[in-house]
Amino acid sequence: MKDRQAGCVEMEGRRGSSSGLRTLILDDDEWALRLIRYVLEESLPGVEIEERQSPDISGDFDIYVVDNDFGGTRRAAEIVPSIREQSPDALVVAFSATLDRATLKTLLNAGCNAAFEKGRPDDLDALSRVARDYLQSTRERSEPRRGVVESARVIRDLIQEWNERLSQEETADRGN
Repeated sequence: MKDRQAGCVEMEGRRGSSSGLRTLILDDDEWALRLIRYVLEESLPGVEIEERQSPDISGDFDIYVVDNDFGGTRRAAEIVPSIREQSPDALVVAFSATLDRATLKTLLNAGCNAAFEKGRPDDLDALSRVARDYLQSTRERSEPRRGVVESARVIRDLIQEWNERLSQEETADRGN
């Protein structure tokens, strides 16, 4: 499969899509690309999505969904800091089957906004929710008073979710 870009409907919104968001999905698994595309298209009607099966982050995007494993090589820890440098305000989400605790901490410290496991159906719902929240916060940024407050709320909620997940993993590890 070649890298491809979905067409977008010319409607109101930034950059020509009704949601106003351009999204890049990086994953070498064609089925994962299709699944993530489906989830995002359902969550953000009119979102413009580009898929790449290589860790190429070139271009200007609002949302990045990044796999960790590309052909057996774990790359997210080097991809995420590059994305953050290139697009400091973008939503960066890791979505992979190979996210161990050390990688999660590295990604979060590098500026990854959220991390989800491919094998957990609930994580698809969480990915959808994070994308919708991001869209809402970008819309509210145009309102000076509410934009900062809403962004802080989204960040707080994400940190709480990450901490809960890490605590569950640590508890599970102690139980083994």
